[in-house]
Amino acid sequence: FSVSTVWAGDIVETTPDGRLLVDISSFLTRDAIGIADALKQAGEAGYKLVPELSMADPSAVKVFPENLEFEARQTFASDTPGPEVRNIAPDPKLITLQVRHSLVKLPAPGYEPRVFDPRSGGFSTTVLDYAAPLGEEIVYRLANRFRLEKTNPGAAKSPVKKPIVFYVDRAAPEPIRTALVDGAAWWAQAFEAAGFQDAYQVKVLPEGADPLDVRYNVINWVDRATRGWSYGQAVTDPRTGEIVKGSVLLGALRVRQDMLIFEGLVGAHRNGFEGLVGAHRNGTGGPNDPIQVSLARLRQLSAHEVGHSIGFAHNFAASTQDRASVMDYPAPRVTLKQGRIDLSDAYGVGIGPWDRFTVDWLYGDGGEALLTKTSAMVKRGERYVSDADARPLGAAQPWGSLWDDGADPAAELERMMEVRRVALESFGLGALKAGEPVANLKRKYVPIYLLHRYQLEAAAKLVGGVDYAYSVIGDGREISPPIPADRQRQALTSLLATLAPQELDTPETLVT
Repeated sequence: FSVSTVWAGDIVETTPDGRLLVDISSFLTRDAIGIADALKQAGEAGYKLVPELSMADPSAVKVFPENLEFEARQTFASDTPGPEVRNIAPDPKLITLQVRHSLVKLPAPGYEPRVFDPRSGGFSTTVLDYAAPLGEEIVYRLANRFRLEKTNPGAAKSPVKKPIVFYVDRAAPEPIRTALVDGAAWWAQAFEAAGFQDAYQVKVLPEGADPLDVRYNVINWVDRATRGWSYGQAVTDPRTGEIVKGSVLLGALRVRQDMLIFEGLVGAHRNGFEGLVGAHRNGTGGPNDPIQVSLARLRQLSAHEVGHSIGFAHNFAASTQDRASVMDYPAPRVTLKQGRIDLSDAYGVGIGPWDRFTVDWLYGDGGEALLTKTSAMVKRGERYVSDADARPLGAAQPWGSLWDDGADPAAELERMMEVRRVALESFGLGALKAGEPVANLKRKYVPIYLLHRYQLEAAAKLVGGVDYAYSVIGDGREISPPIPADRQRQALTSLLATLAPQELDTPETLVT
């Protein structure tokens, strides 16, 4: 095996007792995470690190009992900046980013690693043991999870020595902060069902506490100028897979993008008290209030991203089994009630059966009980499809899609087309708030016109689709049958119907 030297620095001083003072500025300012390459892949070509405009920030150093935090400002230059950087940087030819380095204390001994199972719906740490005996695997994976120990290990239900606590950023404004607390707290149901009493808690971050302190699992709320990903991440021990800290990052703009859709569907006048024009904007209206629906989405999003931070991967098949998991990307369930758009069931409430299984498997009793749990899951017919088999448009797995809904993707596409027709026919000036420029109609019209696009992608996967699972030898799912021909033809018919001229047209009321 080779060795990679990633950095060498200067010894500034040697103290009389033999200690060394080392300048780590150049360690902090190097492009360690590949920002230049990431910018290039995002269409922002030509950016290179400018050392003379990059510097460590001594004032940003933070010392906590279990971690040290360092920060540097790294500046990248390009003569050909792209649209994204132009949108956010005062001088798009020079973009300065804050890069943080964390030195985290490894956990104390006593954690019991759990061997990863590809059916469990979690994340893993890969371990390579080249000294493994013949007949055993050199490469194996350990499940990522928090250390959660019962005070009474033999009891079916017991309190724990140290609960998992997530803290919501105090900077999140109301009513958003309460929505984040409520959604994240849904996971408590699963831990209780797995036999852990009061083992999972959600609180608002105490005054004076620092989100960078590794002792706090934090749901961070950040303002941003562009729509970005929401993140649920974990700091893990590379030796065992133990999660040391959970970190969630939610951007403030995303929920406003969701509101554009809801206002386009039911009208901006429903913001606040339903049906009252000019009412206050606290989201206290009825089920079709875009603010209320947006808060419902935030609750689900909070639960979803916390799910990643406690060890769970996406399950993009959950939408085909009646919202079986918060780890799916949920399409708003838009229905028709008396011929009008209805959002009363736009998002589910609480975790689903898949989430209860994954918590029990990851945190509940181990040993032989794990096989019993996965066998029961297989018998129940629960589906699990994660990113690699759901995100590609050409994926053969028909049950894994993003932002879809319904047990039958093709039938749901037909239903969505009916909803879309009503939405387009009713779309108009009512989508605008009082005093809002009429030109903003185009921003709200586009997502309504494309209301069916993700369901269309889901239905397309039935054509040529193969129903396969993350099978383990002996679980009865080793054979992967193709989707029956009649279902493929039905899907193709549903897909072609979306290309009819009347479906592609824009209502005359919007173009005259």
